[in-house]
Amino acid sequence: MESLTNDASADKLSRNAWLSLLVGAVVSVLALFLVVRSVDGNAVARALAASHLGWLALAFFTQTLATLALVRRWQILLRPYPTHFLKLTQIYFIAHLLNTILPAKLGIVARVLLPSESEGLNPGFVIGSIAIEKVVDTLLMLVLLVVLAPFMPLPEWLRDSLVASVLLVLVGLIALASVRRLRAPLLSALAHIETRLFGAPSPPSPPSPPSPPSSPSPLSPLSPPSSPSPPSPPSPPSSLRLIALVSAMLESLAQLTQRREAFAVFVWTLLMWSTGIVVNQMLLIALDLPVDWSAAWFLLVVLQLGTRVPALPANLGVFHYLVILALGVYGVDASAALAYALLLHLIVFILPALIGAACALPVSAQLVRLVSNGLPRPVKGEHAAQ
Repeated sequence: MESLTNDASADKLSRNAWLSLLVGAVVSVLALFLVVRSVDGNAVARALAASHLGWLALAFFTQTLATLALVRRWQILLRPYPTHFLKLTQIYFIAHLLNTILPAKLGIVARVLLPSESEGLNPGFVIGSIAIEKVVDTLLMLVLLVVLAPFMPLPEWLRDSLVASVLLVLVGLIALASVRRLRAPLLSALAHIETRLFGAPSPPSPPSPPSPPSSPSPLSPLSPPSSPSPPSPPSPPSSLRLIALVSAMLESLAQLTQRREAFAVFVWTLLMWSTGIVVNQMLLIALDLPVDWSAAWFLLVVLQLGTRVPALPANLGVFHYLVILALGVYGVDASAALAYALLLHLIVFILPALIGAACALPVSAQLVRLVSNGLPRPVKGEHAAQ
């Protein structure tokens, strides 16, 4: 029964991945069509040739600092369990590589499986930390929009996306505020549902006692008796593993309700977004685009909102079209905006993906094995399920 359930879940995940790829391909092709129709290729080439390489190098260095700030924030969200900053940095770059070359944001799988294996964390706890990242980033994005509102008129297409983001943040804040109070009832309800679906898990049968050693053969009087091999521990049922996963997720969410942790997460999030704004401003200088100071802020918010829609790997097409739309609000020509989009895409996606490729070489076999065998059995955070 458990094997059939796992096979059905795998088939469903496969169908969802293919559906996401299909929808993303349609969206990306449409965005690429709109980009190509609105630009002049020669003008784009001239803008790229005239860019200042020194500012581009400085922008990539600053983007790397933003990534390190993100990893440090992630390490804080994984407290109280000890983790290694360099190992998490390697894992993040690997996840970025997978998001760049594979559909359906599969890099998140690496961000869950690799720290679960290398740092011994409960996968549910890691999933909870990534969910908190999304809520915190969306909250800060809304704050930036409030800051920008007096200085510029918000386009209609941005207001529509803003409504969905506000709802997401409200749901996230309510979940964070009530996670400690609702944790026990949620786990109890989940255990009740699983008992109805799978039945009560049967206790593991005690290991059979070892058979007494046989008397030595007269033909080989010096050979020692063979010692019995220890019994292998039984694997937990799927229902127990699911309860442990959800319990660890709730434990991760509860960490942010502590004032010290919340303040540290806020500081590193602010630093990460500030460096992202600086990167956008540096590229504006590199291409000699004289726009208002708010353009770099506005562009960051638009890309955070728009790149959440399904698209081809590396947000191909969608990313570039969003940059053209955002800079068009400030009167930037579509060809110059596309040149900016190509350089920003290189710095934000392509070059970090090359770092991710170098980071993936030592653990490529491990990643393939983890994806094939499923979630590892956690060590740290396992007490959350008890």
